[in-house]
Amino acid sequence: MKKWTKEECQKEALKYKKKSDFLKGCKSAYEKSRKKKWLEEICKHMEINFIWTKELCLEVIKKCDNLRDFYTNYNSAYQFCIRNGILEKLGLKRELRPAGYWTKEKCLESALSCKNKWEFRTKFSGAYMTCIEKKWLRYIYSKCDFIDKEYTWIVYSYLISNRYVYIGITTNEKSRKSNHLNNSKNSSVYQFIKDNDINSNEIVYKKEVDNITNKNLIKKLEKEYLDEYLNLGFIKINRIKTGNFGGGKIVWTKERCLEIAKKYNTRNEFSKNDGSAYGSAVRNKWLNDICIHMKEINKPDGYWKIKENCKEESSKYSNRIDFRKKSRTAYKYSLKYNWVDEFFPKTEKYTKMICQEEAVKYSTKIEFKKSNNRIYDFSYRKGWLGEICQHMKKH
Repeated sequence: MKKWTKEECQKEALKYKKKSDFLKGCKSAYEKSRKKKWLEEICKHMEINFIWTKELCLEVIKKCDNLRDFYTNYNSAYQFCIRNGILEKLGLKRELRPAGYWTKEKCLESALSCKNKWEFRTKFSGAYMTCIEKKWLRYIYSKCDFIDKEYTWIVYSYLISNRYVYIGITTNEKSRKSNHLNNSKNSSVYQFIKDNDINSNEIVYKKEVDNITNKNLIKKLEKEYLDEYLNLGFIKINRIKTGNFGGGKIVWTKERCLEIAKKYNTRNEFSKNDGSAYGSAVRNKWLNDICIHMKEINKPDGYWKIKENCKEESSKYSNRIDFRKKSRTAYKYSLKYNWVDEFFPKTEKYTKMICQEEAVKYSTKIEFKKSNNRIYDFSYRKGWLGEICQHMKKH
């Protein structure tokens, strides 16, 4: 990964007119500048983003008939008023509905007036949250034809480090690619790349199939492609079950988190297998309540401060990424005491002969990948894989 100096960041910043363009165009230089507090200095030539004031908000409010118009047509101004607590001072009040207002029939009526799920979530957020709490959402969606027939769908994949896979569906390929690669907090791909410091040359994007108009078929194809990659030995990074349209964010209530937590016997299992639900439980301080049935498996104090214990734990994993993801505490202390490079040497090199000798032990690539992923990945990066695996069975 390139090491950015202040001069190089300055030179890169001069290519852009806005900070947002700088962030999208060269995220590594932008983040380095932000962390080193060079950003304001090197971005002096850039356009200043529009800033709302109380007076400007008052002017646009005069053009709106009600609060909903203001929210819909001038959302950035609306958010400014909410943050600064001046909404009521400017003559607008939130429309608060009485408890029990959102019946099943009213929720359905509101949903039917919308073109898609996103519009329903944003335009009728109260109805949407009621559907989540009452578990009406599946029924409501079954009555609405949110998928426009003129849309054509694609199934796409991201292959990362020739080991991990993400499968998705979309009607807007350009927008979805941008979301996955440019700082989208809801993207499994972006979060995985960020958490594991993945280089761009290790990411392969593929359009698996396109021009699909049948929504049942596209869901079926998405699952089939994911199963195909899993059978080849890839590990999925999809956080949401395949077959969901629109990339919507899951809303985790305490009841849903409890339902997920009941599947596991320990918090460690819960965290590894359903990180989204676990994270929501942590943020909302529900964890102790929903994990009361779980067994506590704690190591004695100081256990991970002993090098031999960390080394034994690290030997269970083929690379530092898996070590970090699956044994966080051991990884944390290994990093603290500078043991990680010893457990997983960065300078480790294999000759072609060593890779060849290892490959002949296996009859398929899947078996080779599962048994010795380090040599398999090294051979793949060097371009030797096809040659040293010629003896293997082809599927």
